Amino acid sequence: MIIDRIQKLPKDFHLLLEESLGANFGALQRLQNLYIGGKNTFAKPGEGLFVARIDGKLVGICGLNIDPYQESTEVGRVRHLYVAETHRLNGVGRKLVSEVETYARGTFRSLQLYTDDPNSSAFYLAIGYKEGGIGKASHVKKLQP
Repeated sequence: MIIDRIQKLPKDFHLLLEESLGANFGALQRLQNLYIGGKNTFAKPGEGLFVARIDGKLVGICGLNIDPYQESTEVGRVRHLYVAETHRLNGVGRKLVSEVETYARGTFRSLQLYTDDPNSSAFYLAIGYKEGGIGKASHVKKLQP
């Protein structure tokens, strides 16, 4: 598995997008719309967009933004994590979030996210996030410097 920080949406992004829409998961559609519209290109200091590939095939994506719901630029937000169904429970999501956290250290003191999905919540709890956060957040994790 290879995790890369990318500067633009990959040409094969539509494969994940189509699958996510079929699963009634609208976050990737929002990611695409905001990216194409220039409202969120993950280009501010400390931000990034990451993809996971296995044998060259796009199998996951995850973004990192300055948390738009906070006044502090020291709080990051994990955004739009999605792993292809055939690659779930194989460590792809864990590896993507780990890469996001590593990248976030030194810029952000903590990361927040929002999910109302019980399976996603269980995933984040299993990788060290706590329930709660400030503002529109369901989970938070303090980062070690």
